Parts: sequence; structure tokens; C-alpha cells
Amino acid sequence: MICDGESVTLTVTGTSPSAVYQWYENGYQDATTLSCKTCAHTVAKPRDTSHVAMDTTTYQLVVTDSVNCNDTLLTRIVVKPIPDVRTYVHDTTISYGGSLMLYATGAQIYTWWPTATLSNPNMVNPVATPTEPTTYTVRGLAADGCAATDTIHVNINYRGNLFVPSGFTTNGDGRNDRFRVANLGYATFIELHVFNRWGQEVSTG
Repeated sequence: MICDGESVTLTVTGTSPSAVYQWYENGYQDATTLSCKTCAHTVAKPRDTSHVAMDTTTYQLVVTDSVNCNDTLLTRIVVKPIPDVRTYVHDTTISYGGSLMLYATGAQIYTWWPTATLSNPNMVNPVATPTEPTTYTVRGLAADGCAATDTIHVNINYRGNLFVPSGFTTNGDGRNDRFRVANLGYATFIELHVFNRWGQEVSTG
């Protein structure tokens, strides 16, 4: 048994050096899923055509010796479908300092990476708190042992909700007497200039 997309090596032993090999599949049809149809060693890569239930491919090998006697060998490979693993949240943007709950479906066991900004990488719905644009990958493992992955890209909005007042008065009347920048978040001031209503600079810092 293999998972869809995997391959397996088929090897014949006990034959003479002069033996001739001819591979077939599924009732002596052309062996389109083999790397070599006339070799003692070949790689089979059958596919799951249903994508829902297990699919079986039967290979027939006819071995002919130097005196034209032949024998037929059979082998069956069961192909298990890969799980339909998907992230519930699509690519999105969050504000700097914010968080986002990730969520995946389609499997039984989940592993997320990169792990540094995740609350728990080994659960279906970890909380992500990235501080820079990050692409998260989830690997989902089904009960039959087959796995698949999906990704989600989380971008960061660095603009935030920074608020700089357009004016203030320092006349002591209790209204707009103080100048204050709100919602600084991660930002820091490098330079600040204050001008009066006539465009004259009154303070620098």
C-alpha cells in the first residue's frame, strides 16, 4: 500500500541472465505507470483515480527464458488517497501587534510551521502573532497515514492607527492644552516639528 503520488520499486529475482521481461497492468494492458516495461527492476507509480477511496493496480509480468518457456507473476499495489487538507483562513493582513487564529480541515493530525510565532504548532487552530510577513504551512496527516499540505500568507499592516492632532492650544483653558500623539504602537519618533497657524516653527524636538 502506498499513498497517491508515491512510487514503489518492483524487482524480479531467480531468473536466468538471458530471461526476457514484459510488464503489463490491469489485465495485460499497456503498463503506462512503470518506468521500464522490459526490465527486471522497474519503478511503479500508480495513481488513485477516484481521489476518495483506495484504488488497486495489478501488474502482470511475463518472464520468458532462452528456450521460449514463460511464466507469469502478479503483484498488486493499493493506492490510498491523500487527504484534502486546506487552511480555513485565506491569505490575509493583520495590524502590527495583532494576532490571528489559523485553522485547517481535511485530516486528523496537524503540524504547522514556522513555529516561532505560533501558540501551539501541533493543533488544528493555533494562534499566530507574526511581526513580519509570514507564510505558514500546515501538514495534515490522515488516519491511513497519508499526508498533504496547504499554506496561508499573513501580511502585516505597519501603518496602524497613528493619530497626530492637527492643532492644540496652550492657553490653560483646559481644552486641547496638551499635544499628544495617540496609537504609537511600534513606531518611534525620529524628528518632530511644531508650527503656529501662520506657518512659523515654534518648537522642535
